Amino acid sequence: MYLKGVGLAAADGGEVGQQGLKALARQIARIRPKTIACLSAGGAGGALTIYYRPKLTAADAAGPARQGDLALMDAWRDRLSELACEPLYLNDTAVKRWQLDPALPGSMAAVLAAVDRVYPDYRLAAAEVGDAGLYTQYQVGRALRQAVETTARDTVILVCTPLQLGDDRGGLALAGQLTDAVAAQDFYALLGQPRRAYEHKVSGLTAWVAALGALDGICTKTAVFSRETASGRVQFGGWIDYDLSAADPTYESLLRRYEQATAERHRRLLQTGDPFVSLAMAAIEAWVREGRQLDARAYLDTLGPGGAKERLLTEMAGVMVHVDKDGELRGEAGALRPTVPTLAEEITRQAIAAVREDPRFFPVESRELPQLAVTVSVLGAPEDVDDPSALDPSHDGLVAEKGLRRGWVLPGMENIATAPEQVAAVKARAGIPGYEADDERADGGDKLFLQRFTVETHRFEAFEEEV
Repeated sequence: MYLKGVGLAAADGGEVGQQGLKALARQIARIRPKTIACLSAGGAGGALTIYYRPKLTAADAAGPARQGDLALMDAWRDRLSELACEPLYLNDTAVKRWQLDPALPGSMAAVLAAVDRVYPDYRLAAAEVGDAGLYTQYQVGRALRQAVETTARDTVILVCTPLQLGDDRGGLALAGQLTDAVAAQDFYALLGQPRRAYEHKVSGLTAWVAALGALDGICTKTAVFSRETASGRVQFGGWIDYDLSAADPTYESLLRRYEQATAERHRRLLQTGDPFVSLAMAAIEAWVREGRQLDARAYLDTLGPGGAKERLLTEMAGVMVHVDKDGELRGEAGALRPTVPTLAEEITRQAIAAVREDPRFFPVESRELPQLAVTVSVLGAPEDVDDPSALDPSHDGLVAEKGLRRGWVLPGMENIATAPEQVAAVKARAGIPGYEADDERADGGDKLFLQRFTVETHRFEAFEEEV
């Protein structure tokens, strides 16, 4: 095999981290690879960004210009096209067209500088892996290994990103669990819980998972050089190599295990979950798999009797349907007021619109269904707001209307903690500039009207438990 191992490093740690980085550099020098493939978090516009250039340099021109391994990048591009993955190739054309910086990320350049001190004789492939879900990142890493074997050059993969923690204390605990899992070769622990990683804001995990995807299907062993937590980051230095000592050092792909587990979870939750979200998911499945509109009444009959069924078939309400995939928005649609005679029909209509009509995304495909998480928000009737300062952004949805301009927001929006912030957000959604007076009738204009509404939330989480 031409892939000789995966290194995990970060150059901005303390003394312990620096010792680990030196140990990793010495490990690479012993292997003497022809190519180092560097991965880090980030990426232009959240896309997988491949530095497709014959010479690669750091932002401050520190160190020599490194020769890019264009053959490896070409082979990787071919493999990624088979996954329907569309990276951004950072070549001269892209740099000029979108005014992008062609220099390597600082974290990557710093790690490479440590390697150069003991082993400078290599070509370089470099990429920022973007912010796609972890399942996709794992596939990207597998494609990189296939490209390495195609080009037949001894190569190591080097991850140059620490785990960056958010404010949530759970992020620190999760990051500790993830580094423990890497040390114990339990890579499925990283792949199997993308929702929790996003919820606790552990960034940098995407690059780790992409690198581990390159090792899929073959037994490994891990050497830990350093591990420390400082300044909201978990710095982990280590080396992961193949363990070929067993009679059969291979195992079933973690992707297959993951797909089977999520499909089973999806089936079970669809049958036993909240009727509101079960109905939304059934509508999505019927449309995506068969191109047909679900008969909501017939579907609810299959769920048996219950108060929720009667309510769905008799009440009317506005509905918002929000669809996530691997912790990222995949589509949403909604109506503030009812557009059809029953709540069941409204959920069905908005669920299909969320996966078919959201202009920001391509329509959902059948292979994506087991990875979806759906939230159905049932909206109460709007009521006039007499005192905007009394609004509770965590509980109240808000409508703004001024003349022909109108917009609305749900409660619990990120970074909205106060009533003035929520009012500013809903005005922006309605296209009402902040500099406009709320009441311009004296000058022949319009008055701003605010209405609050309640929201009843129902969730279908594809990753509620470990997969």
